[in-house]
Amino acid sequence: MSGPLPWQKRLSHRLKAELYAHERLDEALDRCLLEGSRGPLRTWLAEHLLLRLLPERRLRETPFRSPNASSDLPGRVRILSLIPPEDTSGGSRPALLAAELHRRGFAIEWLWALPIFPWPRRRRPEIARVAARRIDPASSGRAMHASEAADLVLLEAPHPELWHAARELPRRGPIVYEAIDLWDGALGVGWYDRNVEDRVLAEADHLLATSALLVDEVTRRSRREVDLAPNAIDLEHFQRAGPRPADLRSGNPTVVYVGALWGEWVDLALVESLARAAPEAAIHLIGPLGGRAVAQRSNLHVLGPRPRSQIPAYLAAADVAIVPFTPERIATAVSPLKVFEYLALERPVVATPLPELAGVPGVTIASGTAAFVEAVRTASSKPFPQKAVRDYLEQHTWAARVDRLLEITRLARR
Repeated sequence: MSGPLPWQKRLSHRLKAELYAHERLDEALDRCLLEGSRGPLRTWLAEHLLLRLLPERRLRETPFRSPNASSDLPGRVRILSLIPPEDTSGGSRPALLAAELHRRGFAIEWLWALPIFPWPRRRRPEIARVAARRIDPASSGRAMHASEAADLVLLEAPHPELWHAARELPRRGPIVYEAIDLWDGALGVGWYDRNVEDRVLAEADHLLATSALLVDEVTRRSRREVDLAPNAIDLEHFQRAGPRPADLRSGNPTVVYVGALWGEWVDLALVESLARAAPEAAIHLIGPLGGRAVAQRSNLHVLGPRPRSQIPAYLAAADVAIVPFTPERIATAVSPLKVFEYLALERPVVATPLPELAGVPGVTIASGTAAFVEAVRTASSKPFPQKAVRDYLEQHTWAARVDRLLEITRLARR
């Protein structure tokens, strides 16, 4: 086990689950957020209470586009994930894989396990061939009703309820387990059970992993063949950059980090050292901070999370993008999705040593604070390897990942 969930997190999860279970209260919250400008009390409630308790309600975006109504239905895919598809504004790996499968005409059934708010009911778009619901172990978790047989089951985490759903829900196709993170640490607190993951590794029909370290780990534990399938990029999405955001300050250089900041693997001390050593730079942190604290400096700007649709504009206006991760095991196992997005906007990247970034064009690896600061200072003055980056990204698209997924599961033969 990875350990018990802290009481603050348990309380937060319980609050969100109870609120969403009561439809009228959920709608009342939504009205308060949508109409908060009508009065000072509502504005205060919306901005200082509701959005601090429930920040994700503002940032929901669907990863799905409406499919061609005349297209054939090649099959049904069941996505089993910890989070709803619109979490992180639809920018998670399972959401992007599901979006590409949906674009090709597959029907998507998405089940998630953690008590995280989905899209508020009044704002959830109705999209053909997409159904999403939370697995509630207290009620429908065991009944598992209203599911049609799936041609492919994509398991994105070894959560006990997800594994139960993978085995018990009707299906006529294989179960594919994707090892996308190391779950036996901070990411699995409150739910991870090594015995469950061992069963997943032994019984899933196919095993994938997103980094070389995860391939080695899963191979060692399962003694089975494991496919390497790193993260990738939606090039179309990152070709639509809007105007320069008003809250992005200019610096020499203008630096941006995009991603979750609440994890201990993000080296905030390194970011603060960069701000102190390069006062001429303007450093922007975009993403949820959680309960972590960042030193207040005039050139260090904590912008909070932004919808995924706005991220290209921030990157397009930046000079340098950074990946300041610690050397912890959980960080060295990751395939940084953000790097593909940085490179798609042709931003030079400065990163701490991560195995998956070695040799990636456009990425400078810097070990130690002094080297990191110097690399950030000089990154934008070097020629950007446009052709090498373009060739690299064209090999790492979500379309290519889905091609491989359909190939190994033999669904491509349809």
